[in-house]
Amino acid sequence: MSKIKINQTLQNWGFTKSHHLACLVSGGPDSMTLLELARHYQKVKKFKLTALHFNFHLRGKESQR
Repeated sequence: MSKIKINQTLQNWGFTKSHHLACLVSGGPDSMTLLELARHYQKVKKFKLTALHFNFHLRGKESQR
């Protein structure tokens, strides 16, 4: 999903700087991409962003990093 698509989606939902977005991430490439896109949008719109890590314990010691 492109940055433009993310921007359009959040705007369509009525997302503004008074909102607080929480991203649940596992550390895999898909969730890290989602978080990076959210961080990019956060810099533009100045809203609160929190990353919540969920460890599925699928990658051994790598999961702990």
